[in-house]
Amino acid sequence: MKTIITKEFFLEKLKANRKQHTEIFEEAFENYTKLALELLNIALEHAQDGNVDLLALNQLQKPVNHLKDYDRAISMVENSQDGEFDLEENEYDQYIMDNWGWRRSFLVSNSTYSTLASGCLSLES
Repeated sequence: MKTIITKEFFLEKLKANRKQHTEIFEEAFENYTKLALELLNIALEHAQDGNVDLLALNQLQKPVNHLKDYDRAISMVENSQDGEFDLEENEYDQYIMDNWGWRRSFLVSNSTYSTLASGCLSLES
């Protein structure tokens, strides 16, 4: 199945999807940073007390983002001379419905630190 969408609609959806992605990443990164600082402070307190069994920060999974994917798609649409786009079903699913191949892993990895990501995961289940 194919569908034809306008350039304006395409850009509107890409930018809205990018905005949500940014909000999830920023919340996750902020909470990740807070947790890392808390663990560092605990490790410092332990070290000052003579306990050198420091906490391993490498156990924390750093939040990921895919903003470059959105930026590339937005740039391609903005720079296109076409007023309409003929999208295949898989393209529509990715760009308009925001179901990129990495979407689930992005939400899972960031749900540790982001309630927005957790909410999206529960909606997808």
